[in-house]
Amino acid sequence: MKYEKYKIRLNKDDINPSEEFKQAIEKALEDMKPLIFLKDVFDEYGHFFPLSIILGKSLKNTLLNSLSFNFENIERFDLGSPPFEPLRSFLGKF
Repeated sequence: MKYEKYKIRLNKDDINPSEEFKQAIEKALEDMKPLIFLKDVFDEYGHFFPLSIILGKSLKNTLLNSLSFNFENIERFDLGSPPFEPLRSFLGKF
């Protein structure tokens, strides 16, 4: 079997925060206790944004027996809108 591996590198200058993220930060900073509200923002959006993402190759190690794995039993959930603008416009450059 051949497993492919892809590495995506993002330029931090090409990543822009979404309006929801900007508003959450501004609201937290305007509060009397900004550290508490900033913690809530980071809990929702995360503490960092990776500039390098590796896709593939390690999936084979994730599923012990892929033949018996049933994808119908996976619970679906909504991740909400991403904190940054979609990357699709930037991926066209590569």
